[in-house]
Formats: sequence, C-alpha cells, structure tokens
Amino acid sequence: MSLPLKLICINDRNKPPEIPDDKWIKYGETYTLINVQFLDINNQMGFEISEITLDDSCFPYHYFTPERFIPKDDEELEQLDKSYNELISGFENI
Repeated sequence: MSLPLKLICINDRNKPPEIPDDKWIKYGETYTLINVQFLDINNQMGFEISEITLDDSCFPYHYFTPERFIPKDDEELEQLDKSYNELISGFENI
C-alpha cells in the first residue's frame, strides 16, 4: 500500500471515554492514513491518521478502528484491498 491514503470517516459514534473530544474523528470529514498496525494475532488492524495523534492521554487507545473509515475514491479502495490481501497472505505463511 502506498501511504498516505485519503479516508472519509463513516462512523464517529461510540467514542471511548478515554479519548478527549478534541482528539476524536468527525463523520464525513476526510483524514489521511499514515500508518497501519496489526494489533493482535486475530489480524485486527489499527489506523494512524495525520490529523489526530492519539497520545498517552488517550490510553489505552493509540489507533483508530479501520471500520470507521472508507477510502475517499475507488482507486484508493482498490489499493487498500490489494495491500490488505498481501499483508494477510504474509501471515498465513508464518
């Protein structure tokens, strides 16, 4: 996957209380994906966006859930799908 990647927030509901309002995403806003992390052995991912930094004040949260976003356009969606499949296939070989 080629980062950065533009995403649109589609779900800003159920904000964890540990995350302050000023560090929370907003429905319909565009964000820039700059990093993807695998968070556990169940292949759960976390997104880091350039517009908001989840710091120690947000503990235990350091990343946003990918299900809260969609790629801004079809080209970015195809790129994200391809990269995800490549990452998953890498774990299947371990």
